Amino acid sequence: MARYMVMLFLVLDFGSLHAQDNPIIKINKFERTDSAIIINGVARVVPPNTKMWVTVQRINGKSIEERHTIKTVGHVLTGSDGSFTAKLKRYGSLNRFDFPTGKYQLEFYAGFSRAWQTVEVAKKAGVRLDEQGRSDLGEPRSLPKSSDLIAQNFGGEKVRFLRAIRTITIQASNASTVAYKTKSIKLEIHDYKASKNPVRTINATELLFREVSGKVGRLKTTEAVALICVGDFENGFGCPASTILTARRQLS
Repeated sequence: MARYMVMLFLVLDFGSLHAQDNPIIKINKFERTDSAIIINGVARVVPPNTKMWVTVQRINGKSIEERHTIKTVGHVLTGSDGSFTAKLKRYGSLNRFDFPTGKYQLEFYAGFSRAWQTVEVAKKAGVRLDEQGRSDLGEPRSLPKSSDLIAQNFGGEKVRFLRAIRTITIQASNASTVAYKTKSIKLEIHDYKASKNPVRTINATELLFREVSGKVGRLKTTEAVALICVGDFENGFGCPASTILTARRQLS
């Protein structure tokens, strides 16, 4: 009898753990481009048009510094079948970034209150709304238990948020791709009226977009800026025209 009770307990406990796992986020495929990491996947059980964001938390086990944040541009919306596409970029980069090879820890995050979701999505998730369509803290009562739904305590009330951690591995680029990547980017400031040192050069290969103004400083009316790409590339591949135009707008 004692053995039977132990076995029964183990079966029930295993079933509880299995039900609690019930993952929501599944990554189907991903790719790295010259400026982004593009992830395609499916979000189960959450309503269509659920908003979420995706952030890189660590690369090869090392936390990302705030100035190098890699995250989605705007919200990611789930489709009618739960599918989604997330485009992650390094914040402030000049439209190009050589993502290092290795393991990337991603965080998929979403709340279910009206601060996050539309009335329709909040209702389908089981969030309680008042007559004006305002919600409480956003407990998704219609969603099942899942290891991807993490409970947080606010003023004694537990509210579940979507917080799914997934890992992808970025492989090294093949030789044909590497051959056409720009090796360096430089900013040249030309002063056509200066008698000495009419050109000053700033290395911008790893320069963040928001750092450009601080590095260049205030431009004189006699100065002009040129963005120079150095390396083996064809038709501007690896140094797109949008990069040059964006840099000029930033400095003007």
